[in-house]
Amino acid sequence: RAGAGRCDRYKDWVLSYVSQFVPVVNIWDGFTEAMTVEGLHPNLLGAEFISSRLVPIITANFEFPGIPLPTDAGDVYSAIRPFGCLNANPLLAGTGG
Repeated sequence: RAGAGRCDRYKDWVLSYVSQFVPVVNIWDGFTEAMTVEGLHPNLLGAEFISSRLVPIITANFEFPGIPLPTDAGDVYSAIRPFGCLNANPLLAGTGG
């Protein structure tokens, strides 16, 4: 692995220094090449591994108001969305074609 030492030093710096200021998710330790598509980008197994590390950090550090996302444009005058649903396709789910 060319540059592996440099990557390890960067990881160590992020975990020791940057984590003093912001929450840091350690996805390096335990992540294997089998969790990638081509040696870099995560496949489904890699995505599951990352989410298992990421979700606890997010839920521990951010408060969620519990307001559900709009699921269709018909929900124009919902009480929890006093300004209506301004997007005709709020989930950006495509047009069905």
